[in-house]
Amino acid sequence: MNTFVNLVATRCKNGDHAALFRWYNDHVHILMRFDGLLRAALYHRASAPDAGDAAPEYFCLYDFASQADFMAFDLSDAREQARQVLLAGWGKDGIEITQRRQFWRLGTRVTHNAVAASDGLWHVQSLQLGAGPQEGVARWLGDCVHRALDPRAVGHQAWHRAADATAAGGDALVVAQSASMQALAPSPWQPGWWRGDGDDGGHGPWGHIPAATAIAWQAPYRRLCAWDR
Repeated sequence: MNTFVNLVATRCKNGDHAALFRWYNDHVHILMRFDGLLRAALYHRASAPDAGDAAPEYFCLYDFASQADFMAFDLSDAREQARQVLLAGWGKDGIEITQRRQFWRLGTRVTHNAVAASDGLWHVQSLQLGAGPQEGVARWLGDCVHRALDPRAVGHQAWHRAADATAAGGDALVVAQSASMQALAPSPWQPGWWRGDGDDGGHGPWGHIPAATAIAWQAPYRRLCAWDR
């Protein structure tokens, strides 16, 4: 069963990043009082933004076993307690939520030589996909990730589709971890990687190619923390 993921993007309003990380630790532990929240992971952008860059400064991925669990969480006492703490404490003036999106995690892969999850950089791309049958586009996306990324150079990988995606189109989110800690190191996502320009043995892409593919934003991130049950 695919994991239901709530992505919450934030920025530090007052420049106190140590306090923001401390706040997140408290915030997630309050949210974890809801049993259906399985896991959370916080990422911080490793590179300075360019003009007009839409990539968030921070984002946290919250994992739920099902969409029903997420809906129950949104109305839970734990969610309300966390909201009250946000309004009454440091978070009121120290943090700003810039985006909320829900995704289905369609697949993950960890190569045999993967570096530790807390090491390296996590290269994230948000994609805008055009029209195509949902199941067919999901197969195509997974196939592209497998064909594009060299398992000798990449550790953890994950690919997601927006929960509100339809046959008319919708967003996708792809993540790949590389061993390098240098923000300027080459990204494993080569330009146009979804086109499959490399040799695939003549098989061609599996699934259904969407009508269009474009990058909404991309950036390298460091994973600061992961909270598990």
